Amino acid sequence: MMKYFFFTLRDFKKEVGENVRMYGMLNSLAAQGHEVVFLSNAEDYKSFHPAIQHVHIGYDFKEKRRMQGLLALLPASVVYQQFRPLFSKIEAAIERAGVGSMPVCFFDYLDNTIGHLLKATGIIQSYINDIHGIVPIEQLYLQSIATNSYQRLVHRWKLFLVNNLDQKVFEGAAGLIYGSSSMQKYYEQRHRLEGKQSFVIPYLVGEDALKRQPDAVLQRELKQRLGLTEQDFVVLFIGTYKQTGGMDDLIKAFGLLHRDKPASKLIMIGEGPYKDYCVKLAQQLPAANAIHFIKNIPYAEMATYQSLAQVIVCPDKENAFSQHVVHVKYFDALISGRLVINGAFDSVKEINKNEELSLTFKPSDVTSLHAKLVYCHEHYEELCRKYAGVKEYVAQHLTYNAYVKNLRFNTTPSSN
Repeated sequence: MMKYFFFTLRDFKKEVGENVRMYGMLNSLAAQGHEVVFLSNAEDYKSFHPAIQHVHIGYDFKEKRRMQGLLALLPASVVYQQFRPLFSKIEAAIERAGVGSMPVCFFDYLDNTIGHLLKATGIIQSYINDIHGIVPIEQLYLQSIATNSYQRLVHRWKLFLVNNLDQKVFEGAAGLIYGSSSMQKYYEQRHRLEGKQSFVIPYLVGEDALKRQPDAVLQRELKQRLGLTEQDFVVLFIGTYKQTGGMDDLIKAFGLLHRDKPASKLIMIGEGPYKDYCVKLAQQLPAANAIHFIKNIPYAEMATYQSLAQVIVCPDKENAFSQHVVHVKYFDALISGRLVINGAFDSVKEINKNEELSLTFKPSDVTSLHAKLVYCHEHYEELCRKYAGVKEYVAQHLTYNAYVKNLRFNTTPSSN
């Protein structure tokens, strides 16, 4: 058995997708008998495996962007001095945890930055970064949709800072955990990462999610409130409303489906900056009364809402980020026992070979998505039989329990 040290500044008070990954990795390692020490701001430990040793940091940090911007431009020693109160707390936690010469794994993008500062100033000897996304791609996208020259200049400057920051932080790490092989290739083409440990662990679901069952009482209430009948063909989306999310494409494709299949309903769950646009779009369609918008729901209730649907759609538009990262909502959909439709992205194809787990459509193509919805409607029973074993496959092969078995950090300090 091995001993692992993990770090995040998160307090876990808000239910967000990033927490699912941390719970999944930590709990799986602990369940397999490894010694897991977790440095964080968490105070409520009920969602963690009881064997995990918690070390409380006790600092509410609010200057993420300032720290990262400074590190992109200045030496680590200078940046470290700018945030002495924070690092005094972190150093005390590291001492209580007994890290010594062991590597520490840092979870979040801010945490990745802190890992570099701790290594550069000699507080720890080596660090592993779990990469939670591809920030340069996000900045490039924001630059591409900027409506004036000032906004484009701002995003160009932010992109410069992000690239500088990534170069320092990732090249200084002893190892990196990627969300997909495609993400690994992206970073290895842009930074000097030779000789580092590398691991690929997708953004999976936790063991607890596999055990969740629909709440029969809530299910009945929802059916009554939404006016759902046994004859309805229900399409479901759960996620964040953003411009690359493809919710508008789903609404348009559903409008076409409803025109020919009037017993169909669309349930849209979530919040986000693009929601108002989507609501207005839906209101303009003849199918408006068949489209229901619901606010964010607790993660624990997801299985109940999923049970209302025949098909769950992950409608993301064509975008570079999705080509490299599989969204956790995809795995949540796979364990629902429902048919799943998702974009044919390279990252998803690594897992969903030849549509063995879900059906795919051409991203950003409303006609393609509509055709796949029609196909599901007209071949529903046949497809249910084909995909009947998906949840069991996910439980065996696509959980953190399966992936962390290969997570073995080198204990020799990094020379970076």
